Amino acid sequence: MLAYIPRFNGEPEVQFKMGYQTGSAFLFTYKKRPGLSYKFGLFYNDEFFGNFFMPLLGIDWKINKRQRLFGVFPGYGTYENRISKTLAWGGNFRTFTNSYKINNQSGSAQTADYIRINDNQLGAYLDAYLTPKIVFNIESGYSIMRKLSKGITKTEVKYTVSEHDGLYLRATLQYRIRFDQ
Repeated sequence: MLAYIPRFNGEPEVQFKMGYQTGSAFLFTYKKRPGLSYKFGLFYNDEFFGNFFMPLLGIDWKINKRQRLFGVFPGYGTYENRISKTLAWGGNFRTFTNSYKINNQSGSAQTADYIRINDNQLGAYLDAYLTPKIVFNIESGYSIMRKLSKGITKTEVKYTVSEHDGLYLRATLQYRIRFDQ
């Protein structure tokens, strides 16, 4: 798999003027046997704090009819346990590293012009399949080693804004197409 990832990240006033980032990823899949594949690759993004590279290592393992383990680390990992055709529960791990352009009104070299977010989330979820493709998902968990920092684009000048961990709760309505059945 090859991916080109163009995106605009930033506050509305500067998002489309100065908030453009480009990234890419490639991921190779090795199918060891039916129900077990490994993935290897690399992710790159031109973040406002500099070039961001991340090696990727993944798994897609159908443990049995009810249980699956899948993800591409260090980005995310999911354990799923299907209770029935309409209910499933499991656990998630996600990491985020993003930067967003902020409006630097003063133009001073002392003022930051981006904010960087590093977050790691560990949570548990419940899926309710309303139809075979429409899923109501509720997840709760804890944010671990969360850090927000500000800086000046492509320089070593940066400072920490916040290092607070905390609980999170997320509820979503999702459209899913499953390829594992």
